Amino acid sequence: MRHSITVIVTASGAPGGPSIIKGLRSVKERTIKIVATDIRNDAAGLYLADKAYIVPPGNDPTYIDKMLNIAINEQVDAILPLSSIELPALSKNKELFEDKGVKVLTSNYNSTLIALDKYKTYQYLNSKGISVAPTTYLVQTLDELKSAAQELGFPAKPFVIKQPRGKGQRGFRVITNYKMTIEQFLESKPYDINMPYESLINMLKEAESFPPLMVMEYLPGPEYTVDVLCYKGETIVAIPRLRKQTTLGISTIGVAENKEEIISLVKDIVEAFNFDYIVNMQFKYNETGEPKLLEINPRIAGTVCLSIEAGVNIPYLAIKLALGEEIKKDEIEVKWGTIIIRYWDHVTIKGS
Repeated sequence: MRHSITVIVTASGAPGGPSIIKGLRSVKERTIKIVATDIRNDAAGLYLADKAYIVPPGNDPTYIDKMLNIAINEQVDAILPLSSIELPALSKNKELFEDKGVKVLTSNYNSTLIALDKYKTYQYLNSKGISVAPTTYLVQTLDELKSAAQELGFPAKPFVIKQPRGKGQRGFRVITNYKMTIEQFLESKPYDINMPYESLINMLKEAESFPPLMVMEYLPGPEYTVDVLCYKGETIVAIPRLRKQTTLGISTIGVAENKEEIISLVKDIVEAFNFDYIVNMQFKYNETGEPKLLEINPRIAGTVCLSIEAGVNIPYLAIKLALGEEIKKDEIEVKWGTIIIRYWDHVTIKGS
C-alpha cells in the first residue's frame, strides 16, 4: 500500500463537497493530497484542498482534456466525481485516464447513461424483473398529462411530476387539488414543493411546448437514501439513511437504519446494472408500506457524511477499491442509529 496518494474531488462546491473532503482528511493510514475542481472560483471546496483548479462544465467539449492535464500534472491516482453532469464524459473516457495511471470512480458508460434517466431506469429494471418502480407515465401533451393524473386517482389523490433527467429538485412538484388560502400563504415558505393542479395546467398551456415529463404516483411514506459501495455488480455495503428532515431536496437530519428489505433491493439493482464503486439510491414507501425506487445517482451523495460518521468511510474505501487494495466485507461495521444534523458553515477568504 502506498503511503501517499493524490485524489481529485470534482464539483467541490456541491453541497456535500466540504464534508467529503473532510472525510478524506480523516484517514489515518496514509496521506491523501486533495486536488479540488469546480466551474466556479467561489466554490467552498476549492479552499479546503491542497490544490484547486477551475474547469469547464462536464458536458463541455474541452472538459476531458482539461481534467486529463490536471491529472497528469498533479500525478493523480484517482478521480472522485461529485456531479452527475460530469459522469457521462468521465465514464466514457475511463480508459484514457487509466492509460495514464489514473482511476476514475464511475460505473460503466451504458449503466451510467441509463441510471441518469429515471424513466429509462424504471424500464430497464422492469425488463430485468425487478419491480421497484412507482406507477409512472411519460407524457408530452396536456391531454396525456390529464389522462395520467386521472389514472393515478386525481383529484382524490395527489400526484408527482418530474423530469426524467432533472437535477436536484428542478422540475419536481407534488400536484394537489387545493387553492392556496391566506393562512397557507403566510405559513408556507416560497420553496414549498406543492403546486395546485390548475397552476400546472395554466403554466403548460402558456408554453409553446414542453419536454417529456414523468407523471407518477404520490408516495406518502418515509424516504430513504442509500449509500452503496460496490464492485463489478456486487454490493460490499449498503447503508440506508432515513431522511427525517429535508430542505430544498437536501437532507438536513438523517438516521442510519438497518432496513433489510431496502438493502435486499439495492443488491438486486447493483447486480442488474453491474455497478462499480459508489452509487446512491433513493426509496420512498407507498401507502401500502412497500418501498419504491425514486432514482439512482451513479455517484457519491453529498450526505455520505452520515455513512462516514456511522463508521464506514465510503469515499476512501472506493478509492482503495480503485487502487486494487483489498476490502474485507466482514470488517466493515455500521453504527446503526447514528444521526446527523446538518447546519450552515463557511469558508473565509481573508481580505488585505
